[in-house]
Amino acid sequence: MPKKQFTKRKDGRYCTTVTIGYTEDGKPRKKTLYAKTISELEKQIRSLHQKKENGGFDAESITFRDYVESFLEGKEKSSAHETYRMYDQTLNKYGKDMFNRSIGSITRQEIQQIINDNAQRPRTCQKIKIAFNLVFKKAVIDGVISRNPCYALDLPRYASEERRPLTDTEKILIKAADLTEKQRCFLLIAQYYGLRKSEIIALRRESFDWKNNLLIVNHSTEFIHEKPREKDCKNHENRTLKMLPAHAEAIKAYIATVPEDSEPHIFRCEDRSDWMDESSFRRMWAAIIEKLNECATEMDLPKPQGLTCHILRHEFCTNLYYMGIDLREAQKLTGHKTLSVLSEIYVHLDNAKRDPRDKMTAYYEQEEIRQQKALEEAQKKSSQTLKS
Repeated sequence: MPKKQFTKRKDGRYCTTVTIGYTEDGKPRKKTLYAKTISELEKQIRSLHQKKENGGFDAESITFRDYVESFLEGKEKSSAHETYRMYDQTLNKYGKDMFNRSIGSITRQEIQQIINDNAQRPRTCQKIKIAFNLVFKKAVIDGVISRNPCYALDLPRYASEERRPLTDTEKILIKAADLTEKQRCFLLIAQYYGLRKSEIIALRRESFDWKNNLLIVNHSTEFIHEKPREKDCKNHENRTLKMLPAHAEAIKAYIATVPEDSEPHIFRCEDRSDWMDESSFRRMWAAIIEKLNECATEMDLPKPQGLTCHILRHEFCTNLYYMGIDLREAQKLTGHKTLSVLSEIYVHLDNAKRDPRDKMTAYYEQEEIRQQKALEEAQKKSSQTLKS
């Protein structure tokens, strides 16, 4: 068998795919085999073919590990790295006890028990359901199993963290803290232009049109083994933002401090030679928080709690609402794929801005006036009747 049919994985193992039969609609059913050496892999293939010829092969011989590894191999090529990493970690951590069992023998009750055992971590339970469901869904599509055991799983209640803008104290601290030009520039772009962390790190010199004071967002960043890699913006939503002159000058002043070399990105590692990686970002953000805390101590103000880049982006969305920017325009400025997230923000701010008791009071005042007029009309009509 030609060796070119085998693929060497990053973990050093060899793999290949063998057709084991066909579904009722004629689509091939495949089994992925893995081994440390090519000779071991060839041995597995011969054994599989022999079993198939003897009529002893059926869907029950396909292990859960087979489908997990096949699923992950596809997701590694088609999904964002963070998404792939979530699937990989979830399936290998919570599904490892099932790896050597046939995929058809796994029951809904067993998966429910995994969720029950982790009920104190609701977000983890969501990830378990998502990852397991996709693996079994693939097996159903391939005709290996007839039903998905992830159907009707019960999840613990999950309350997502409330989105919030900056507090007034945090705004004061950002202005007053002794930040470096790099730190201040990063915060400025996040706070006043709503870029995601991944979009800010991807900014290049050519991302700025200084003649027209424009910020062009057309790339994003993902970290693979902590190293940055460029990709399209989330939802492939490129956008152009108009900068205020004062902001443009501040950003331009920072970029002037960045070496003009073969590295085009403006946010670099500590020695300014390479594009900022994940560990460099973490160190920069930790330094920002530390300086904000120091400033809070000096000014006798509360220290910021749980401050993240996403809070700065939410601050931008909140400001768009108070500026009177409509939803469609806000969607263009923020790069959201749909209006749902922004609608939630706008509705929440509407509710906070308007006290329902004010509407009730206004309504009852108008109703009182209407009833008073009706009473006066009735009295007038009654008086005229008596006179006649």
